[in-house]
Amino acid sequence: MSQFVYLDTLPVASGSVDTGFKALNLANTYGLNVSVKTDVNGTLNLYWSNSASGTPVATTDTDSITTFDHSKQYKVKGKYVKLEFTNGSGAVNNTIFNLKATIIEENIISNLPMDVNIISGASGGDASSANQLITHTKLDTIDTTLNGVLVVNDPTSQTSLNSIDTKITACDTSALATEATLTTLNGKVVACDTSALATEATLTTLNGKVVACDTSALATEATLTTLNGKVVACDTSALATEATLSGMATDVATLANTVNAGGEQKVSVSSENIGSHNNVANNITLNAGATTTALNISEIAEGSLFYEDSSTSTLDGLEIQVSVDNSNWYKWGNLAPYQEAGASVRTANVLGGSAHGLRYIRLKNTSATDNYTNVNATIAGSH
Repeated sequence: MSQFVYLDTLPVASGSVDTGFKALNLANTYGLNVSVKTDVNGTLNLYWSNSASGTPVATTDTDSITTFDHSKQYKVKGKYVKLEFTNGSGAVNNTIFNLKATIIEENIISNLPMDVNIISGASGGDASSANQLITHTKLDTIDTTLNGVLVVNDPTSQTSLNSIDTKITACDTSALATEATLTTLNGKVVACDTSALATEATLTTLNGKVVACDTSALATEATLTTLNGKVVACDTSALATEATLSGMATDVATLANTVNAGGEQKVSVSSENIGSHNNVANNITLNAGATTTALNISEIAEGSLFYEDSSTSTLDGLEIQVSVDNSNWYKWGNLAPYQEAGASVRTANVLGGSAHGLRYIRLKNTSATDNYTNVNATIAGSH
């Protein structure tokens, strides 16, 4: 998540301020997280455009701002965006106002509502042209009773389906088998050459050869008796006894309990939780640009991070940093704390983050001016 635009110009009575149109990186941008602080009621408008000229396609999202803090996620519907706040309190000027928009990127998108614009390709051109926009529908309202089949057709014409039906009707069947060709094939099967197959005469000859087989080398009753005597006199002292076989059976049964139905070795997985309360930060003040003390997380393969502070007068956030040697640090992600309604603290969290191969973690205050107070942070996970 990265900051997109910051606006703190105070609107005059019944006046408006706006950010101007800003270009978005549509390759990995899925939406905007917009936060507003104001002491005067007003209206927040979002304008979208698909051209650099800044001419909006339509005013798509409007919110009435009637509280001191307003935070909301908005969908991305164009290449450029402008945010406009209008003072709605008559002759009263704003004395407190700032607006912050943060880009929601692909790797941290979660439950962001999505729209689909179905565009007619008949005349080409940019999707910003009004006559190109055929319909606008929510993905979650698509009928799921279609048994896996969804036909999308141009709602302005039925001729495309009629054309397909005509092509199927006119399908060339000249190369397919006919009754005549199948009759010819049947005749060839009936006339199959069986001259090389075994006959009754050849089988009789074979039987005579088997009967006349030389059995002189086969075992006789005498040789089998001699062999039986040798087996009886065989030294069996080294052979397995009933007692040793019973012990082996016990070992095999024990081993069987460690193998699943597919013959794979069962592995015991520890459910031990690793981490402790406020192990990243314990009620500290984190100054602007400062970092917390590095924490060794080499025992945590997957974990969740929870953050809290009492700096409710700022909208700035933090950067999550990781290292393999406690010397070279890299950005792992961002935290954008926000104040819950009726609460006196800001909170943020990252759930189920992968920490495979990492050894250290710390938090950095990315604000250029604000110090965060009563900072508490915990990371916990498992091997």
